[in-house]
Amino acid sequence: MTMRLRSHSGNKEDLKSGVEPTVRNSPTVRRVKTLKKNTFKSRTSKFDMQQGSSIQESEFRGFYNLFALFLVFFIITQPLNNWIDKGYLMHWGLWNNMTRDLMALGIAWFCMFVWSFTALFLQKAILAGLPPFLVLVCQHGSQAAMMAVMIVLSVARGWSVGHTGFIVVQSIVHFMKMHSYTMTNRDLAIAAREKKKNDAETKEEEEHAVTYPENVNVQDFAYYMVAPTLVYEPHFPRTERFRIGYFMEKSIAMLGCVLVLYFVSTQYIIPVVEISPKLSIAETIIKLIIPYFLCYLLFFFMVFECYLNAVAELTRFADREFYLDWWNSTTFDEFARKWNRPVHEFLLRHVYIECIQHHRMSQGLATFITFLFSACVHEMLLAVVFLMIRPYLFVLMMIQIPLIYFGRLPIFKGTRFGNLFFWFGISLGQPLLLALYSREWMILHHSN
Repeated sequence: MTMRLRSHSGNKEDLKSGVEPTVRNSPTVRRVKTLKKNTFKSRTSKFDMQQGSSIQESEFRGFYNLFALFLVFFIITQPLNNWIDKGYLMHWGLWNNMTRDLMALGIAWFCMFVWSFTALFLQKAILAGLPPFLVLVCQHGSQAAMMAVMIVLSVARGWSVGHTGFIVVQSIVHFMKMHSYTMTNRDLAIAAREKKKNDAETKEEEEHAVTYPENVNVQDFAYYMVAPTLVYEPHFPRTERFRIGYFMEKSIAMLGCVLVLYFVSTQYIIPVVEISPKLSIAETIIKLIIPYFLCYLLFFFMVFECYLNAVAELTRFADREFYLDWWNSTTFDEFARKWNRPVHEFLLRHVYIECIQHHRMSQGLATFITFLFSACVHEMLLAVVFLMIRPYLFVLMMIQIPLIYFGRLPIFKGTRFGNLFFWFGISLGQPLLLALYSREWMILHHSN
C-alpha cells in the first residue's frame, strides 16, 4: 500500500521553555502539537557571507571580516615568532599523532558507512514480510555491534585521543542516522496504512510528493547517509547546482581554523595539560581559560560553519541551519536548543517525542530521559577517548535539569544578566572540565 506524502520544507519549533515540544507538521512524526510549517527549507547559516544571510545584512559584518583577517595574521606570525624565539616553526609531536595510522582510520570510517546499509536492508526485509519487531531487534543489535567494534578497534590499535574521538563520534553519528531511518520509516508505514488522507493537502504539495515505500531504495539511503543531518525524511530541499567557489571558501576557512587550533593547542594548552597534576585546579583553569575558550569558539566555527556547509554544498543540501544564535542565550536549555541543531533535532524527535508518544511518559520524565541519554553518550565518548571513567561531564549535564527551571526566573530569562550568567558558566565550565579530565588522564596514563 502506498500513500502520498508531502515534501518537507519549512521552519522548525522546539521545546518551549526547555521542556514543552511543538512538533512539525510532518507525516513522519505522530504529533504532540501540529504546526503549519514543516522542518526543512532552503536557508543559509548565520555566519555565511551570502546575500541575504544574517551576517551579510548585519551592520557588524566588518567585525566578521576583521576576525577572519586576525586568523590569517595569527597563522603567519606564529610560526615566525617560533622561528625567531625557539629556532623551529612549529611543534611536530601533535602532527605526528594526527597523521599516524590514517589509512586504518579511513578504512574503519568507510566500513562504518557500508555497515550502515543494514538499516536499508532491514527495511527491505519488512517489505518482504519480516515482522517489524524482529527487524527492530536486529537493527539495535547491528548498531550496538558497530559501535562496539569501533571502540575495540581504537583501543586495540592504540589510537591517539584525536583518532579515537573521531571514530567514536562517527560511530555515534551513524548510530543516530540508522536509528532515525528505521523509526521514520516505521511512522511512514503507519501513515501509509491509514485510510484517511490529510484534507489540507494541496495540489502544489502533490506535485512534490514522495511515496512510501518507494523511498526505501539505495540511492535515497546513500544520499541521506552523506547529507549533513541526523534525522531522515523522504525528501530534503536541494540547491540548484554545486558551487565550486563556495566549497573552496569553506574548505580554506576550515584549514585556517585547523592551523590556528594546532598552534594554540601545542603552545598554550598541551604544555599546561602535561604539568596539570602538579598544579591546583584553580591554577590550571587560570592558565587554560583564555586559550581553551578561543579553541572552543574556533572549533564551533570550523565544524558548524565550515565543515557542515562544505558537506552541504557537496551534497547540494539546501537547509544550512546547523546552529542558531546560541551566543545570545540567557538560559542553558536555550543554549542546548541552539548550539547543535542536528543533534538537538535527533533528541527532540527520537528521544523526547518517542518517550511521550510511544511510551506514554510525562513531559518532565521525557525531559529527564532526554538529558540522561545525552549525558550518557557524552560520558561514553570521554570514557573511550581517555580510557577511564570519571563522570564529571555527566554530573554537570544532569545539573542542567534544575537549571532549566531556575533559568525561567525573570532575572535570567531574556535579560542581559541572564546572558552574562550564561557566558560566565560556559567560559568557566569548559576549562574546568578540561582541567579535571586532563589531571586524571595524566596521572593514570603518563605518571612517569
